[in-house]
Amino acid sequence: MPTTISSKRQIVIPKNDLIAVGLTEGSRVRVIREGHTLSIVPDKARDGSNIDDGPKILGYKGRKATQAEISKAIAAGAAESL
Repeated sequence: MPTTISSKRQIVIPKNDLIAVGLTEGSRVRVIREGHTLSIVPDKARDGSNIDDGPKILGYKGRKATQAEISKAIAAGAAESL
């Protein structure tokens, strides 16, 4: 997605892209220049996204399933597979 550099040299990075690499507001990053390419990398390494980030990355806005609902669905699926 194209973006524009502001007069303050700021750019907007899509939220889902930031979440996917484990960056949030206030995260520290490094800008690395290699020839005519700039790379933005986390200043402090993180393992990237985790399973809990999935709904945010996908833009899911529905309610979260309860542990009881998840357990019931797993049990139903197991019973069907027999």
